Amino acid sequence: MWRVTLTRAVWIGLRKSGTSLAVEICDDGQGFDPACLVAGHYGLLGLRERAQQLGGELHVRSAPGAGTSLSMSLPYIPREEEVYAL
Repeated sequence: MWRVTLTRAVWIGLRKSGTSLAVEICDDGQGFDPACLVAGHYGLLGLRERAQQLGGELHVRSAPGAGTSLSMSLPYIPREEEVYAL
């Protein structure tokens, strides 16, 4: 039988600073030990690989009973029309 504890709150932040873009998603859920990920679950691995392919990085902070925080930073490359608007 599965026992699921639902998250009561989620925070999402997006920040552009100079040449980088940062996204952070935090919750107050049940958390987990990031060192003990179950084999066959590749979601966080996929996110980390995508961030690296784009020249960025992903950080995961979590602990049982303490919620989870995902922080991704990526290089910010303005679109062509944004460059001309400056």
